[in-house]
Amino acid sequence: MAQGFRSTRRGITARFEEPEKELLQKLFADVAQALAPEQPASEDSLERMLGVSGDATVPDDSALRRLLPDGSLDPERAAEFRRYTERGLRETKRGVLKQAALALEAQPV
Repeated sequence: MAQGFRSTRRGITARFEEPEKELLQKLFADVAQALAPEQPASEDSLERMLGVSGDATVPDDSALRRLLPDGSLDPERAAEFRRYTERGLRETKRGVLKQAALALEAQPV
């Protein structure tokens, strides 16, 4: 069974048993897969370099809408915000999930 979370000099730590680690790693992988960009990167090299999505739309999946919420109540501003930030936000969240999965792997049994 998992031990309680503790605050240490290295941050918040916890110890997990193998079944718990496997469950968390599966969850991290599933969420990372859901966050994978739906559209390929833009053909425009400047847009690709800046992470701009020419056709970013509100996700149909309610779980993804919670992970990638609108940046404004105004639909026009929300669409523009999504266009400029969604690809980077997806990549950042996927990177953090990968770090968490690697931290679980490195944890001694």
